Amino acid sequence: MEPLGCQGDGECPSKEACIERDCKNPCLFIKPCHRNADCKVYDTLPRRTMTCTCKEGFTGKGDVKCDKIGESLHRGHVSTGDMNKCSFVIFEKYE
Repeated sequence: MEPLGCQGDGECPSKEACIERDCKNPCLFIKPCHRNADCKVYDTLPRRTMTCTCKEGFTGKGDVKCDKIGESLHRGHVSTGDMNKCSFVIFEKYE
């Protein structure tokens, strides 16, 4: 008796991977990307490859976090030279 379903990504159509013995789009099934990133499946073998790319206007590592370009990302204090004074600044990241 032959096993039901796929056994490897090579048995699946383009842009699909063998997941739980069924051919599925891994971007839709696994959802590996941040909400502000686009997922793309590549037809590599023996396993499909996915990438997560931050959407236009966002920057970061697409599978972890995509921040809007120009938003405040870090807050900190900068010394003014006087040990009793401290100025609050917002550091912005632009790419």
